[in-house]
Amino acid sequence: MRCSLTASPEYHLDIPLDLAAAIVLASTSHYDYECRRASSLGGFLWPLRSYFPEDKVHHICVEDRHIQTLMKICENRGALSDSDRPQVQDLLALLVHASVYADQTIKKLTFDVPLPDWAKPE
Repeated sequence: MRCSLTASPEYHLDIPLDLAAAIVLASTSHYDYECRRASSLGGFLWPLRSYFPEDKVHHICVEDRHIQTLMKICENRGALSDSDRPQVQDLLALLVHASVYADQTIKKLTFDVPLPDWAKPE
């Protein structure tokens, strides 16, 4: 019997309100269902749709399994205004860099879990 643990990164992002609105727009106008679903009720980008007036930044945590979807959403710049496009492009570049870094470091961490004495066969 063997058990191993493999690390999976979480991406903690601080997103300004204007960029959050642009991401939601890019998501809702995307041709791909998964990208549209990301900002709908229950989607991983749903918190970007709600804010308190005193908030200047949204803090969201994106799991590794959603990071590719977020990058795909950021590629949909056709629906965005000229002023929003550079911010979304910068976010895409940051996500690509973070994803490559995670692939090279975090995802290579695998640990074998030793069996406790009571679980070892006699």
